[in-house]
Order: sequence, then C-alpha cells, then structure tokens
Amino acid sequence: MMKELLKMSFLLLCSLTYSASVQGQDINTETLKKQKERAVYFASGSAELSSEAIESLNAFLQNQPDLESTEFRLQAFTDDVGSPDRNALLANSRATQVQAYLSKQNIPMNRIAIQAFQQLHLNPDENVVEQRANNRRVVVELWGVSLKKSDDLSNTDVLTIEKFFTRNLEDYQQDFSFSAVKGTVIEGEKGTVLQIPANCFVDSEGNVVTGEISFLLQEAYSYGDMLFQNLSTVSNGELLETGGMLFIEAKDTAGNVLEIREGVEIIAAMASASAKLPGMQTFEGEMDTLTNQVNWVATNQPLLTDNQKAANVGASKGFSNRNRLYQRSTLNEKLDGLKEIPTWKLKLPKEVDKPRFRLRVPKYPRLYVLTQPNKEALKAEIPQKNLSDALYKNRIRKKLFNLKSAYLKRKQSNQAKKNTYKRDSIHYEKSLVKHEKNTAKYQAYNTSMRLVLEEMRENMANFDLGVYSKEYNALKDFSRKYQRRNIRLSGGKKYVEDQLKNNSIYDSVAQPLQAKLRAIDLISLTEGEGALLESCWSKKTKKKLDHYFLRTHYTYSRYKTNRYRVTNIYNRSPETGNMKPYQLHQIRRMKGIIKELYNYRSLLKVGEEVQQNKQKVLPLITRFLNMEKAVIDLEKEFLEVRTELNILEPIDVASIYGNAMRIRRAGWLNCDRFMERLNATQLEIITGYTENTRVIMISGGRVKSMVSAIPGEISFTIPQVSRSRVVKVIGIRTVGDGIEVFEEEGTVQSLKGVTPTFKKKTKEEVEVMMTAI
Repeated sequence: MMKELLKMSFLLLCSLTYSASVQGQDINTETLKKQKERAVYFASGSAELSSEAIESLNAFLQNQPDLESTEFRLQAFTDDVGSPDRNALLANSRATQVQAYLSKQNIPMNRIAIQAFQQLHLNPDENVVEQRANNRRVVVELWGVSLKKSDDLSNTDVLTIEKFFTRNLEDYQQDFSFSAVKGTVIEGEKGTVLQIPANCFVDSEGNVVTGEISFLLQEAYSYGDMLFQNLSTVSNGELLETGGMLFIEAKDTAGNVLEIREGVEIIAAMASASAKLPGMQTFEGEMDTLTNQVNWVATNQPLLTDNQKAANVGASKGFSNRNRLYQRSTLNEKLDGLKEIPTWKLKLPKEVDKPRFRLRVPKYPRLYVLTQPNKEALKAEIPQKNLSDALYKNRIRKKLFNLKSAYLKRKQSNQAKKNTYKRDSIHYEKSLVKHEKNTAKYQAYNTSMRLVLEEMRENMANFDLGVYSKEYNALKDFSRKYQRRNIRLSGGKKYVEDQLKNNSIYDSVAQPLQAKLRAIDLISLTEGEGALLESCWSKKTKKKLDHYFLRTHYTYSRYKTNRYRVTNIYNRSPETGNMKPYQLHQIRRMKGIIKELYNYRSLLKVGEEVQQNKQKVLPLITRFLNMEKAVIDLEKEFLEVRTELNILEPIDVASIYGNAMRIRRAGWLNCDRFMERLNATQLEIITGYTENTRVIMISGGRVKSMVSAIPGEISFTIPQVSRSRVVKVIGIRTVGDGIEVFEEEGTVQSLKGVTPTFKKKTKEEVEVMMTAI
C-alpha cells in the first residue's frame, strides 16, 4: 500500500512538471530552490541499500510539497579508507544504487542528477569511527519551485554564479563631460590619463560633433576589477599578459553613441608599470554574446614608452620634452599618511616546573598483640606429669624466660613501627602543603600561558615583520630622491614658463597660466634639511635593520609555519583546567621559537628609530607633496591647453607618463602582450561540477594574466601554459543560497590533474578573497 501511495504522489508530481512544460513555462534550473534533503548511509566498502536506507528513502518521498520543475540531486561521499580511485568508484556505485531505487518509484531518470563524488577527510580531534560512519553516505536533495511562487519567477532571489560575478557597473563607471570642439585631458580614479583631441567624435552619419560630450570611462587593473567586470586575458584562445584594461564610450546630448573620427586617435597613458614592458600592444575587445565575455583582438599597434625613441620626433619637433617635464611619482601613495608601525608587546610568564607528588598516604602499622608472661598461668598450661619437682621448676623457669624475651622484642617492634608511622605522617603533611602551593603556581602558570598563546595568535595573525623594512625603505627612497625630484619640479615649472614666453601660439592662454606659475613657491632645500634627510637613510640605521633580519633568518614561510603552529596549540588548549603535559611542552617549545625568531626588544628599538625618522621628515614630506600637487595640476592644465591647440603628440604623452596607447575605436581596450609559449603544456583541473561553477586561473609574476570561465564538463583545461610558471587556480560554486570555494597554488606541472576539495564560505568571505587577489 505504501509503495502504491508513493507511486501515485510522484506520478502527480511528474504530471505537473510535464503540464508546465507543455504550457511553455521553461523554468531555468537556476531558479530552483532546495526544498529538503535526506542522507542515506552505507556499510563500510558496500554500495548495497540496507533496509534502514530504504526506509529512510521511503520516509523522504512521503508528504511531498506541491512543486513545479522538480529535480533530485545526489551527492555521494566516502570515508578515508582505501585509495582515492577505489573510493571514487564506490561513491559512484552508491549514487547509482540510490538513483536506481528512485527510478523504480516512477521518478524519471532525467530528473535524478548525480552531481559529485568526494572523499572526506577526518578531524583527528573527534571520534574517528563516528566520522567514518557519517562519511559513508549519499545525500538526496529535492529541488523545485513552489506552485504558489512559480507564476512570478522574476522575484526569485537565487544566488547563481552569474549573479555573484555580475556587479553593478555603476560602481566602476566614471562620468565626464566636455566640449567636443576643445578636447580635454581626463584622469581616471585609478590613474589612467586620456588625451582627447578637439573634434574627435562623429555621429552615426559621419558628421563631426561640436556640442557637449558625455564621456564614460571604466578601468580594470586589479584581478578584482577584471573578475567583477567579467573580463579575462584571452585572445582567440591564447593567453595574454595585461598592463590594464579600459572601456570608453562617448555620447552626445541626445544620448546617441559616438565613434572616433577616422584619422584621429585618443592617447591613453596606462597607470601600470607593466604597460612599459617590451611587446605590449593595443588590443580591441569584441563581446562574445554566447559567453558574455570579451575576446581581445590584436591591432599590431605597439605602445610608445619613455624607453622608446620615435622616428619622427626629430623631424616634427626637433626636440623631446621627456627630460624637461616633471615625471609623475608614486611618493604620494607611499608617504602620504604613513601607517603606524606595529610593535611587539608580548610578555612571557616565568616558567615553573610541573608539580609531582608521588608519596602515598601513610597507613597505620599492624602491631603485635602483647600478653605479659605469668608463672602461674604457665604452670596451668604445662602439667608436671612424671617429672620431679626440681626438673619441673627448671622447665617452667626456662619457658618463662623465653616468653619474656619474645615479649620484650615484640614490644620494641611495635614502638618502632609507631615511631615510623608518626615520622611518615609528619613528612606527608609537609609534602602535601608544598605540593598544593606548587599546584597553585602551576595552575596560575597555565592560565597565564593561555593568555600568552592568545596574544601570540593575535600578534602572529596581524604582525608583519616586513612593515619595518617597507617603511624604512619608503623614507630612504624619499630622502634619496627628494633633491632630484625637487629639481625636476623646478624644471617642469621652468619649461612651462619658457613655452609661454617663446611661443606666440600660447598668447591666448598665457596670462592665467603665468598667474598660476607665480603662485607656485618651489623652496629649495636648506643645508639643515638636507642633513636631516641624509640621516634618515644613513648606513648606521640600514646596518641595524639588516643585522636584525640576518640574525633572525627571517623568511615568510617560517613565519607562516610558526603562526599556524601557535594557532593549533591555542585551539587544542582546553577552556578550563590544566593543559595536557604534551601541550605544555609544546607551549614551552613555542616560547623558545618566538624568542629566537622575534627578538622583540631589538625590533622595538629599530621600529622606534624608524618612527622617529618619520616624524622628523613629515614636515618636509607635507611641503613636498603640496608642491608636487601644484606642479601636477599646472602640468595637467598645460596639457589640456596643448590638446585644445592640437599640438600634443603621442610621444609627448609617453615622455610625461611613461607610455602611450593609441585608441582608434571606442569600447573595450587592452594594453597586453602574448604570453611566452616556451615549454608549454595543458593545465587540467578536475572540478567534479558543471552547474553554477566558475574556475579562475591567475598566473604568477609581475604581469597579470587571468582566465575565467564556466566549465562545460567536470574538468577545466587551459592550453599553452608554461610548465614552470606558478599559477593559482580558484573554483567557485554556488549551491542554493551558499557558496563553496577551492584554492590551489603551484606550478602547472604540480597542479595538472588535481581534484580539489570545495569548502563552504560565506558570500562576504568570497568577495573579500576575490577583491584581495
């Protein structure tokens, strides 16, 4: 009867699904939500459904909700017993057995999907037998859309991989406006500089636009920018190394999209050091409507950099201004608002020995029972019989003497035992009092060591030893280059002055620029200020810092290992009571490692010296940054003037900003080069999932390279990657309203064929991870 009811319920469920498809309501599986789930457990090494497992499945199939577009999803797991290959086959067999049983209940096979096989690992701190029994299971999930909500699927808020990576583009868009007949110079939030000449844009009919222009700019330099704008570095299947990506779009006042006039170029200076590398060229983006991703097409137009010489410079201008204009610096980013240097404040408690009390409680001794020998009693015990009186008296006398001797010996033995018991009792009481005092000290030490462990854990998680070197080097770099950059500031100002005086072409704009020139006060460095800056990067301070690093043999891998070790000890320590002996031994060992690796007293002295140097030069830094800003603003305005007058050339932009990319078409643009194919091979990562999964490969090195795609099969293959290149592979999968992530890093050869393990994370944690890449 039960079986018939199950058949009827699922026939009804399937008929509802079929009727919905007949009516043309094609519900995407992404809109499904998990309604309920049930775990079915198996015996060790077995794939047979037990009676308990069948009862569990029958209970799961009862009382089904009214659903539309139902789907069953099976996820199989095994314990750690056996080889991974054998466990994969076993998990597959278990899932197949569950699938076959569900099919017998008149559930269509196309509605039962086997999604994943996975071998679970054990937690050594928990019961191993229970964990293995719990891992031998198949999880049956019922997914569907409630009939009450299926009429309005537009409001369903199901997290999919597309939704996660589709960000509000307004967060990345920057809007500008200017007059089309004048042209302008635009600087993006991330540092991109666009030199847009006058009369640059035309409408759909080829007419030059003369009115107001609304201009849109998007920049992508970091991996996070690329990921959340659905970008990658692929050109017709070949990997690229990027120096930055841009999207530009111009519209007139009516909102019509404009194109760049033929024969005219927008010059872009990319805010990336990689843009200056050899082989960089301009790529134009073409949108693939199927994958909704940009494919980059090479224009074979190389970038101009300040290291390249233009062939037509001498013919057109007769000189280059690369040594006259002030080159933009990154000092503002390095020194404006220096971080407070962290200090190590750990205080280690005084160690105590573990109290040991092996004395037993003294027991009262067993004493002899003493009876005083008596002559009359002895006569009563020994009869005279046939003995004469003389012999009888002699026998009694000898017997009495022996009894008295034995009595005295036992009496002395009893007294000795009493004395020993008294002495042991006094010693035990004294030892017990001492042990209680030692135990109190030991417990106090355990408590204080737990606090120290917590402090170690927090410090090692947040403390970066490299901050000292970074801050010192930033000050040193500023001190060394201060005078030279001060001279360049003066040179930039002098160049603008000479141009305004000697070229009549600037007469119409000379007066306002000359007024700004006079307002810039470039005060030269005094002798005392020069000596102060010199002291900030003296050999003495450098020697102290180098000695500290060399003495401690500081390496990041060692620091990371010790941090994990401290965290592990801290997590294993009980919340209350004494720590286990082996844990206390590990804690003491960790104390030695900490004292050896981090000499925090010496580090504090070095940090204080760097901190003092920073305070000394802060007034000079502030003054320099103000001067730098004033000159940069002047340079920018002068560039705008030259743009309006149509006399600025790409080589000028390259000389000032370090590179120049020619843009002849609006849309997505890329400053890239093809990745070297030496010793190349394929990289295959077995994800085990195809639905709502995205795999991202990030190439190591100073130049960014990234591939992001949704795999069509359970493995993800990337062709033509160097065997020796270090890459990071990240997989993200959405399951219902949750997210699962894996992260693998290594050489291509070591990662080939890896089957990673997905771990659950919150949406916020994944967003932080993606942004921090």
